[in-house]
Amino acid sequence: QKLLLAFDRLYTRPADARGVEVLCREVISEQPNSLEAWMLLGDVLYEYNQEQGRSMEEAGRAYRRVLDLDPGFVPAMEILLTVAAVLEDYAELDSVQLRLGEMNLEGLFKTLLDVQLAFSRGSPAVQESTLAVLREQPWVPVWGAIWRVASYLTNYEGAMRVAETMTAPSQLDEDRALAHVARAQIETARGRWAAARKEIDRGRQFNLRVALRHHGFLVLTPFMPRSEAELSGLYREILRQIPGPDAPIPPPVLGHYLCGLIQTDRGRLESAEHHAQSLDSLAALPTDVPGWSAQWNAQARDFARGVRAHAAWQKGEPRTTLAILEQLEPEGWWWFVTWEPQYSLTRERWLRAEALRRLGQPEESLPWYESLAWSLPEEPYRAPAHLRRAQVYEELG
Repeated sequence: QKLLLAFDRLYTRPADARGVEVLCREVISEQPNSLEAWMLLGDVLYEYNQEQGRSMEEAGRAYRRVLDLDPGFVPAMEILLTVAAVLEDYAELDSVQLRLGEMNLEGLFKTLLDVQLAFSRGSPAVQESTLAVLREQPWVPVWGAIWRVASYLTNYEGAMRVAETMTAPSQLDEDRALAHVARAQIETARGRWAAARKEIDRGRQFNLRVALRHHGFLVLTPFMPRSEAELSGLYREILRQIPGPDAPIPPPVLGHYLCGLIQTDRGRLESAEHHAQSLDSLAALPTDVPGWSAQWNAQARDFARGVRAHAAWQKGEPRTTLAILEQLEPEGWWWFVTWEPQYSLTRERWLRAEALRRLGQPEESLPWYESLAWSLPEEPYRAPAHLRRAQVYEELG
């Protein structure tokens, strides 16, 4: 009964990640060899730890326990690949992918593993044959393949080649826009700002709304150079694209959030607060509004907090910034956060680490820096997060 309740709480939106973890640990204390409880514990830690500034190693321990109980349990091995990549434990990553390569796998995961093996240890000929297979695939496996090659292997050149397979004229326009977004994210991670902007511009040709929201995220990356002209132009474009509250997905929460952040960056804090208040109104919408749900209420609340936290930071108030960020309840739909970085509050996690460091709490900042760069959209944060961690360790002696 506890496991069924935990499963329901994990996959109800918004999720109750803390409640699920408590239930799983209660079952494990009563039944230490419950594979199902260890697996569900791993899942909740894997899906929500990074949003709470907790280490992915906690999820890794749960999945390794699953494999102690059943060494051939493929679902645990699949996710342990991601955990090893996030922790940059390349010995475990290589070990797990080789074990999986010896198994008779099928479907999506087989395709993704083939790509991963091809770009980690395959010859140029093997890589080309793998890319040929991807050219016939829809966007989901290709996006997953880009993520694996970029984030698991940090093989940015290989990831660019994988993304290129999704730019062919035979692909849907929205998928071609996403491919250019992925390439922009990789170029940003490489510090190639001009190249990233060119990719976003190419994506605009195929789907303006998709390209705009990702352009907003990239240009707001704290360490990316940007001009007032770019920010003001982007603000006007996104503002025009914000749908009404009764619009289908995507709802207006994302538009108001991006506009609020842009105005904060421009020092237009009154305008930013206007967008935060719009998010407050959306957070209060009844859930029977078409296309709406409790998930969007929760997301709107956190987005409003994010805008206000950034405004406080702009005003030189790190203590207020931290107090606002501590109110966040980041338990959104995990699928969204794997390809829409705004929903995992990436910028807020970076800001929380920065605020802690500014307030003389460098050790407390480390888990928040470590929580970054666990998915493809967060790759631009990988190098800066490493730099900050190095600086913190140097400060700590």
